[in-house]
Amino acid sequence: MPDDFLGNFEESRFSYKKHPLFIFVGRIHGEVETRFGRHHHDEASEIIFVRYGAGYTTINGDDHKIHAGDIVLHNKGVSHEEQCFPESPSGPVEYYYLGIGNLLYEGIKEGDLIPEHLPSIYACGDYKEDVENLMMRLFEECSRKDIGYLHVCQGLVEALMIQIIRIVNRKYRLFREEENVPIVQKIKNMIDQNFNKDMKLSEIAERLHISSDYLSHVFKNKTGHSPINYLINRRIIESKKLMLQTNKAIKEIAALVGCKSPAYFSYLFKKETGIAPNEYREYVYRNGSSTIDFTPNEQQNIVRFEQDR
Repeated sequence: MPDDFLGNFEESRFSYKKHPLFIFVGRIHGEVETRFGRHHHDEASEIIFVRYGAGYTTINGDDHKIHAGDIVLHNKGVSHEEQCFPESPSGPVEYYYLGIGNLLYEGIKEGDLIPEHLPSIYACGDYKEDVENLMMRLFEECSRKDIGYLHVCQGLVEALMIQIIRIVNRKYRLFREEENVPIVQKIKNMIDQNFNKDMKLSEIAERLHISSDYLSHVFKNKTGHSPINYLINRRIIESKKLMLQTNKAIKEIAALVGCKSPAYFSYLFKKETGIAPNEYREYVYRNGSSTIDFTPNEQQNIVRFEQDR
């Protein structure tokens, strides 16, 4: 009886925003120590796989020991250097290196293999055989240059990227069950859930395993507003609700929506609405309003606060 599996990409927890592009592949092999001086790649991120031997990789001045079965992940533009040597006097050295461009997938800064705050070195573990076979096949395809070899290499690179994500994901959970939720919606959800706390954007970025720069870029690109403006707007909306539904003092409301300074809250409120919080509340009380939706421009600053009273 056949075993059939349907390819339903709608259910995938991982998705490319762009398909990674094969740039280069190479191999270091022999029985002598080899050193590569400090270098970086502006056009590609780099994967190094240690098949045999050991050595060091130096990143930002720090040396890290690497062993057979390890992968080293260098994001685009990161300066690094490598030193490789046999683990025994008669042992071989064999490293493979691969450059990948056009990287953009959910939750990670464009051009990067992994979020920049994560480590660069990982043991392949039970993925070692798969990574090894894919690296060797890539090198062999480029060595032979048979018809269509670049198309084959492109497919191998995409398969290898999945293995890399699996290795990193096993420890750091980059992609969870809810990963089908768009990253912008996740950012909105986190702001909505924490607008009344002193939470920095860097904390949100860390929780989502992305950089602060990427968070700001993708949010503004999708919504037209910066995350800070969205946070301020969220606080203003909640403060209006509290003015409408409670008798709390303005300074209490400021604290409840995450603003420690009542003066700063009043400044933000007036900057966003064109009218001070106490003037807003006075209008609401006097007119028995039951809605907070006074825009655009708070109905021309509530008709210049009713023609300056």
